[in-house]
Amino acid sequence: MAARKKQKQKKSADPDFWESLPNKKKHIYCLAFLFVLPFILYFSSTLGGQQYMGHDVLQWRAGAESLIEHRETHDEVAHWAENMFSGMPATTISHPPQIWNIDNTLLRALSFIYPAAEYWILFGGAYLMFLLMGFRPLTAVFGSIVIGFSTYIPIIIGAGHNAKFLSYIYIPWIVSGYFLITKTDINRWLAFFVFGLALTLHLRAYHPQVTYFFLFPLGAMFLYDLFKAYKQDAINKFAKHSGWLIGAAVVAILISVQLYWSTAEYSTYSMRGGSEVENTEGLSQDYAFAWSQGVGELLTLVIPGSHGGASGDAYWGPKSFTSGPHYMGALTLLFFLIGLMKARHRYKWIFFGGGFATMLFSLGENFMALNGLMFNYFPCLINSVLRKCGSWLPFSALP
Repeated sequence: MAARKKQKQKKSADPDFWESLPNKKKHIYCLAFLFVLPFILYFSSTLGGQQYMGHDVLQWRAGAESLIEHRETHDEVAHWAENMFSGMPATTISHPPQIWNIDNTLLRALSFIYPAAEYWILFGGAYLMFLLMGFRPLTAVFGSIVIGFSTYIPIIIGAGHNAKFLSYIYIPWIVSGYFLITKTDINRWLAFFVFGLALTLHLRAYHPQVTYFFLFPLGAMFLYDLFKAYKQDAINKFAKHSGWLIGAAVVAILISVQLYWSTAEYSTYSMRGGSEVENTEGLSQDYAFAWSQGVGELLTLVIPGSHGGASGDAYWGPKSFTSGPHYMGALTLLFFLIGLMKARHRYKWIFFGGGFATMLFSLGENFMALNGLMFNYFPCLINSVLRKCGSWLPFSALP
């Protein structure tokens, strides 16, 4: 009896199959699973020969048709689109042909399996990010799936919000680059390259709204690290890390600045920058908050059908229409609450705070105590800072 009990204890002490694997094989299996997952879930487009034709893609094609026809007929780039409103600069509709880069060459070559290749980038960055935060491989896989398959991502893919999706997939890589510079002893030039390349590709995807909201949690991490360095009397080390981050950011901005500069120049003549005809100084508040999330609609994060699903499924939320609920997952919420209570790392408050803040931003007109202040005053503050920075340069940085 004692021998049998001893044998049973020995068996329970033996590691299972997964725990017995070396870390290298664990990472291979996890990444292989994440590699295959988009093929399965997006079978119609990856292996079924079909193609997404979202509303925004069709709308863009209609707006850019005259520019495309001119380029094909005259073998030159048009700088003015006559078929949009009373005419507008071509750069605001379709950017001219660009030299070969990673984002406009590799992804275009793999466009026949869209969105699998983009998901590989997203999952790879998310998996690395979670590992750098100290999570185990299987936990990193679960976190990557949560990031990639909350319903909002398939919704914007189906709607044709390609620039938004492209901007999104590089965010985990930016965070990973930030961690490589500030939290590891890896070669600084390699970390510099990862952060700089990820930020460059994110900016080249050209979706300022995604960048704007992402800067809040990234800025919160930076301020937390500054406070922590001050408390631990490690300002010199923090300054060195900041130098690498700022250097990489400057390179990324210089590479991408033309896209944003042309928009900044034109914005003063557009409805977003103000209208002399309507005597306005920017977008009206009603227009800006037209797709505000309802307070009760936040319940769709865990109960997708609480407001009727998509517009065609008797949606009864406050938006004019929607393609579906922003479902995060009930299981995700459970693990989130457990992690919030059990995790000891203070970074959890950075991600929780950033996530909570952006959730409040999504309420728009339904939470004007915050969003009214942000809409009316925050852009002016940022504009003042940018103009001040521009005054230090040997040329005018802003129109």
